[in-house]
Amino acid sequence: MATAGDVALAHSYHAVETTPLFVLLAGRYLERTDDQRLLRALWPHIEQALHWMDTVGDCDGDGLVEDWWDTTADAACHEHWRSVGPTIRHADGQPAQGRLARCEVQGYGYAARRAAATVAQVLGHTARAEALLVQANDLREQVDRLFWLEDPVPAELQEGYRLIRQHTTTPIALGEIFNTITHGKNLMGGYASNLDIEDRWATIAYLRALLRSRLATLEDVPEFARENL
Repeated sequence: MATAGDVALAHSYHAVETTPLFVLLAGRYLERTDDQRLLRALWPHIEQALHWMDTVGDCDGDGLVEDWWDTTADAACHEHWRSVGPTIRHADGQPAQGRLARCEVQGYGYAARRAAATVAQVLGHTARAEALLVQANDLREQVDRLFWLEDPVPAELQEGYRLIRQHTTTPIALGEIFNTITHGKNLMGGYASNLDIEDRWATIAYLRALLRSRLATLEDVPEFARENL
């Protein structure tokens, strides 16, 4: 991305995912290599990373790590691995502002604390390992409580919805669709030079409307338009 000019820095560690993924990587490395000497040297840094997750990363103390909202960039954005403008948006297309606790980031935090618990246990920090496991389990329960949503598709439409899902790719976030339209993916080129930002979001809105129309019933169509069906 730095070579393409999409980001200014070749080595950037500002993304909110970076810190928990460092801890997770350390745990995975220990599992693969049993290199306790290196992990003992890294342990103070792992503790610093965990402290960051509990304090700076969780500035409101609710137990969740939030994205930074960077207003100093050319286009205000949340500081995550795909910091390319306002990719996180509400259902109505308006960009979400302020610090956000994204679900996947909490998953990184959960995995990081479990990995750190394993490292702590191997290094002889038994009490610390137990505390990290308790913290990880508390986070898992909190995420289940805050983020779990019942399937919004009515029971009578479930079969049609399943058929659509069978013939589509895995659902992806609206921001990822926007990023794909902008920069392209695999053999598909980007359309940033052909579509302005509003038209790209309009394309996404059309795709959502198209999917919704596939799930609609006759009762969902206004009476004046039914005769045209």
